[in-house]
Amino acid sequence: YEEAVDYYQQYLRYAPQDHRAKSGKESCTIVPNWISRPTRYKVTNVSKFNTAQADFSIVWASKDYRTVYFTSSREGSQGSRDNYKSGQEFTDIFEVTQDRKGAWSSPTPIVGGVNTEDDEGASTVSLKGTDMYFTRCKAGKKVDEPCKIYLSSKKGNAWGQPVLLEIPGFESAEVGYPALSPDDKTLYFSAEVEGGYGGQDIYMAQRVGTSNKFTKPINLGPKINTLGDEVFPTVRENGDLYFASDGHQGMGGLDIYKAVKKGREFSGVENLKYPINSSFDDFGIIFNGKEESGYFSSNRKGGKGSDDIYSFILPPLMITMNGVIYDTTNIDKKIPIKEAKITVYADGAVVKELTSNEKGQFTMQLEKDKVYEVKGEV
Repeated sequence: YEEAVDYYQQYLRYAPQDHRAKSGKESCTIVPNWISRPTRYKVTNVSKFNTAQADFSIVWASKDYRTVYFTSSREGSQGSRDNYKSGQEFTDIFEVTQDRKGAWSSPTPIVGGVNTEDDEGASTVSLKGTDMYFTRCKAGKKVDEPCKIYLSSKKGNAWGQPVLLEIPGFESAEVGYPALSPDDKTLYFSAEVEGGYGGQDIYMAQRVGTSNKFTKPINLGPKINTLGDEVFPTVRENGDLYFASDGHQGMGGLDIYKAVKKGREFSGVENLKYPINSSFDDFGIIFNGKEESGYFSSNRKGGKGSDDIYSFILPPLMITMNGVIYDTTNIDKKIPIKEAKITVYADGAVVKELTSNEKGQFTMQLEKDKVYEVKGEV
């Protein structure tokens, strides 16, 4: 990052108004502090899900959070060609289920008409698990069609033949990365069309009644979208938006960001920082309901191959009070008091009685959002 700052400075002498260079220089100044003081999230490569090929874009496929779908180019995928746009082999959508002991099954291609020799990518599943919206690309040596979003409905245990989702005003545009809101009433996706803010922008469209039709999409605006790409949107139960971008201030490549919903708009874009983000591509985050745990994708070093799926969890915050009781009768010499009685109060009631050790020390675990009073007696 320090070396990058020097290059940005050299470049800015010739292009002092380049917003991207200014933002990049500022990022490279801030990011080392993020790395030296990481957030409390614990990140782990999920070896059960990953291969040497690309494995990414994990989504929940059931309300009990025991089934997930993800996209992969692993052996068993039907597409044998390369997508010249991404440089990756064509992908299919795979399924993994978790038993009651927490063990995950081996990934298998989803059953039905979704997977083909084309490139099936990022997906989202409705609340009831009966509808799936997914990205399909038909790029090849003799084919160059824009990526589109398709809809498939579940029939029994198999997915039916997909149909092209009609998005008003986006008929000729390249669209993808669909994500449904928790109530299934809003569809978010990314597209690059004239009138946007740069690369791929995030749009949202409202469902028309209970049908599978949507209103004309609305761009989420300049607080979310930048000159770069904004992709892989997802919305939590509280309405907050998470997405990946290479245009906001970040660690490099795609980073994952959070935006808080206020009314019908999103604001306060916040980088999730290290260790969820890295200098590589980090994207496609999902949460386990209201819990601060879930999964995301990354091609960072230390994985099994290309893109890998990682789990994350925010451990419970442990608050510990450590104290020492002294005899300060002689102001020139503090003497630790052993076997002193320490009484701890909260909300006017006694919550703990402690005894100091030979060095006058005592310790206790505290709960957050409480006010404590500590009294010492000899």
